[in-house]
Amino acid sequence: MAGRVRLDNTYTEKEDKRYASTINTYASTNGRYTYSNETFRQKYADIMVNFDEQFAEIYHATINAGTSFEEYDTKGRGYGGQLLLVPNKFVYSNIDPTQRPQVKPVETVAGEILLYLLLLRYHGIRPYT
Repeated sequence: MAGRVRLDNTYTEKEDKRYASTINTYASTNGRYTYSNETFRQKYADIMVNFDEQFAEIYHATINAGTSFEEYDTKGRGYGGQLLLVPNKFVYSNIDPTQRPQVKPVETVAGEILLYLLLLRYHGIRPYT
């Protein structure tokens, strides 16, 4: 029998500050600010069982069976937009609400469980007569 377990955790934080001196194509005259963070978690486990046995003198059985489990969880939040009153003040309260893009929190959970039979063989051997 063999098995393994893995846990992965990732945290990402992004910040984009565009100063008042930025060309107007990319920011307003006061600047632009966006912030987001995201967490990603993955759980994984599997187990494998091997069976190899001789029955009587003419039969042999080999069985390999196992199962696997995976789960993903992602959560993220963010905000951003053109700066409203104070140039280059990169805080949430200085973002123009009329120019703020619609950013929605993201939350997903996905999972998968697999049960599989890898190999099932029976060998019959006849003795020479």
